[in-house]
Amino acid sequence: VVRRIPERQSTVEQSVASQPEQPFQLCVYACKLRQTYFDFSFDNATLRNKALNGALGFTYNPSDKWRVYMNASTGFRSPNVDDIGKVFDSEPGNVVVPNPDLKPEQAYSVEVGVGGTVATNFYFDVSAFYTTIDNAIARGPSTFNGQDSIDYDGQLSRVLSLQNISKLHVYGLQMGINWQLNKYLKLTSSLNWQSGKEKDPETNRNYAPTHVAPLFGATHFIVRKGKLQVDCYANYNGEISYKNLALSERADSHLYLADADGNPHAPSWWTLNLKASYQVVPHLGLDAGIENIADKRYRPYSSGIVSPGRNFIATLRFKW
Repeated sequence: VVRRIPERQSTVEQSVASQPEQPFQLCVYACKLRQTYFDFSFDNATLRNKALNGALGFTYNPSDKWRVYMNASTGFRSPNVDDIGKVFDSEPGNVVVPNPDLKPEQAYSVEVGVGGTVATNFYFDVSAFYTTIDNAIARGPSTFNGQDSIDYDGQLSRVLSLQNISKLHVYGLQMGINWQLNKYLKLTSSLNWQSGKEKDPETNRNYAPTHVAPLFGATHFIVRKGKLQVDCYANYNGEISYKNLALSERADSHLYLADADGNPHAPSWWTLNLKASYQVVPHLGLDAGIENIADKRYRPYSSGIVSPGRNFIATLRFKW
């Protein structure tokens, strides 16, 4: 069985730090290389792709409470079984046919950030990133046996296929805090914002890419005392309006609610949750929790499945 991910890879990592004999390091360097080989062959198509990818990181510590860092990396995604060999109807009137000539997508990313302790027991981190993807795979007009439309399940359907016809640009910000309020109570919070552009090959206009997530984050209030830990937290996602909805997602309008103009959009949502754990004895622990306490109905962006409502969890852990 051929998997969706590469079967064989080799990785080389190296880190170098100045003044290694000191408890505080002024500069830290990181370097990483990975060789990936994906071998997929069958009667009608052969797919063998290679890519040498790497990552380079640098961290500067002006003091023992602050750090400034930068990372650069490359990425590679070989077309999977669905991309190269699946026939499916994405929407009425369209049918997507296989394309055995797909090439790998290549990603190039850079990230810069700063983190530090600004007050007693208060740590924050903020970073910005930018990613560009060459040979991005997107749906485009195609033909089957020389025809641009075929009869599929009794309906005349336009022929599409996945092709290397797009270029993506994705950028965003990430922020996080960790605040030890007192001996027992801690507050952590994170927030991630992304945006981007993808050029539609048919109209030559820029639209939001398919896999740019909406604004999302989580906030945790954690209490630890003795053998007991209680975590009260909220998960939240922002809205994606019709204007910022990817073209492929607009086509899957049945997955989304309609806005005031009747266009599909992904509304914002949040959930409140509570979990607790208690270490009864050194080898025995008990976990319990309630997810989605308010019993809200919501659907994660681009998912075809509505998330569960109020959910109760109980776990008994035994270690030896």
